[in-house]
Amino acid sequence: MKHILNDLTKEEKNSILEQYTGGKKIMIENFNKLLNSTLGDSKPLMEEEETPSNEGRNNPVWINLVSKLKNLSYSPKILTFNSYDTPPIPTQSMNWGTTKGPNGNYGFAIASTDHTRPKEEIQLFCDDKLLEKKLIQWWADLGYKIDRGSISVDFKDADNLKYIIESFFKKYPPSK
Repeated sequence: MKHILNDLTKEEKNSILEQYTGGKKIMIENFNKLLNSTLGDSKPLMEEEETPSNEGRNNPVWINLVSKLKNLSYSPKILTFNSYDTPPIPTQSMNWGTTKGPNGNYGFAIASTDHTRPKEEIQLFCDDKLLEKKLIQWWADLGYKIDRGSISVDFKDADNLKYIIESFFKKYPPSK
C-alpha cells in the first residue's frame, strides 16, 4: 500500500486530500434514541398477528366432528400439520379411500377450517368421471350444495353428517 501511494504525483495526492477536508459526518440519531430509551422499552422488529387458539384443528366444532367420524365403519386416516400461513395455523384433515391402485376408485377428505379457509366441505376425488358423477349425484339428491367435487356441509351437525357418511359408505365403500 505504501508503495502505491509513493508513486502518486503531488497533484493526485492533493486531489485525494481535498475529498476529506470537510471532516466526516456521523449520523448518531438512532444511537441517541437507543441510549435515551428507558430500560425495558424495546420495540419489536416484526409484528406478528396471533392465531386464535380455537382455529383449525383446535376449533371445538372440529374436535367434536373428528370424535364422531373417527368411529365410522371405515375409519379415516387423520393427517395433522401446520398451514403455510404466517403465523402457521394448526390444521387437520380426515381422509378416506384412494384413487390409486387396482382397487382405488375415489378419495374423500374433510379438512379443518380457519379464517383463511372458512368453507366447511367434503372434497371428493375420482379418476373415473362416470363414477364421480354418480357419487356427486348421491349427495345432490340429499339436498347438499355441490361445486366441482366440493360438497358443502355443516360441521356443527356432526351426528347427522356421521349418519349420512355411513350411508354413503354402505353404497360406495372406500378402498383401503
